[in-house]
Amino acid sequence: MNSSTKYSILIADKDIYNLHTIFEYLEENTINASFNVMNASNAETAILIARKKQPEIILLDWETAQAAEFDIIKNLKSVRDTSFIPIVLFVPDYQTKNQLKDFPCLQKPIQRQELYECLETILGAARNKQEQSITYLYKELQKEKQALENQLFEIRKDKELLALNLEKIQREKEILLQEREELAQKIANTQKVGTEILNEKLLELEREKAQLLAQIQALKAENQALTEKSSTPTIVQQIVVDGQDYINLIEYILPKRITQNLQKKEDLNVKLYESVGILVVQFEDTGSILARLGAEKTAQEIRNYFEIFDDIRRRYDLERIGSQPHQYICSTHLQKEENNAHNTLLLQFAIEIKNQIITFATTKKLLGAPTLHFSLSLQHGEILAGSIAKRQIAYDIWGDITQALPYKFTDEPYILASESFIAHLPNAERYEPREINTIITQRRGLQRVYQLIRA
Repeated sequence: MNSSTKYSILIADKDIYNLHTIFEYLEENTINASFNVMNASNAETAILIARKKQPEIILLDWETAQAAEFDIIKNLKSVRDTSFIPIVLFVPDYQTKNQLKDFPCLQKPIQRQELYECLETILGAARNKQEQSITYLYKELQKEKQALENQLFEIRKDKELLALNLEKIQREKEILLQEREELAQKIANTQKVGTEILNEKLLELEREKAQLLAQIQALKAENQALTEKSSTPTIVQQIVVDGQDYINLIEYILPKRITQNLQKKEDLNVKLYESVGILVVQFEDTGSILARLGAEKTAQEIRNYFEIFDDIRRRYDLERIGSQPHQYICSTHLQKEENNAHNTLLLQFAIEIKNQIITFATTKKLLGAPTLHFSLSLQHGEILAGSIAKRQIAYDIWGDITQALPYKFTDEPYILASESFIAHLPNAERYEPREINTIITQRRGLQRVYQLIRA
């Protein structure tokens, strides 16, 4: 064993006499080694020193270990910093030594030669392990050295390639600079010609623009002329003037024979309302519904939705003014005085209808059942409404406000509103209207269509 190596040893023994004896043995050792000796008189101090100093060997008196309130050996072996330190136990008798076969034991009183042999065995094993670690590290270093040499070789190769590429790039740069000068010269030569061509194109576009504007004006004039020539406003004007002459209007809608019979029974009552808000709930094309569900299921499905809409409508005190197999139309009560607050109420009703449709569709999807697709349209304008016999009915003779606004159908429908509805909706900006389409109507002319984002 190399005498230049100094080993640290921790002695944990409450027996002062035994402690001094061990000190003396270690100072006068014959195993050609020097020791840095630390001592502790109890288990607690021994653990603190072991964790802080991490000695090569711990000499632990068994009776001192037994006097502690905890298992000092288990404590040392459970902590990473001290788990690797070999422990030699001082035991009082052979019986105890025989019980502790998992640890090297020295029976008291400690014999000098027995102590030396035990230390030499432990330190020799530690030295062999250290030499094995050094050998392993040396081999790993050799591998890393070889890998670095290989990398250096590759780097030198890459450097040579980079030098060749740099030379090539330099040559290409010179060629590009020359081409750039030539191109700049060509641009300078053709700039004047290009400007003249561009000016000619701009003049041509201005002429085309003027022609398009003239065509638009002509179309507007033609549309206005058609509107003025329409027979329907004349009929409506007659109703407004004397409140009686509506027979021609009803004949415009119903067969003449039916109109005459109703007139004899005095079951006709029609009136013009100039400012009305309307909600149109439009189902997708009835033909496509029938193709998917069949006639019986289609009728039952539409009936279910109409019942849901009626329940909500009654809570809002709204009036159902007409329906077809693919439409549900309602308004505020036509007999009540019209004001813009009615449109707010109608919008709130539309929002609840939309939420109910979405809830219904979600349930059907979970059940794997097909869903219907809808659009919700809010419009505002003139309407002819009244009763025929005992049934209330509404007419829109221009096809303006009882028609669904054009947009896609879905089981999570958007709420759409015409420009005239937005104009009569208080605080319309709260609902973030976003323009999505434009339509042309007979009575109101060009109308923008909006989607209410926050509705």
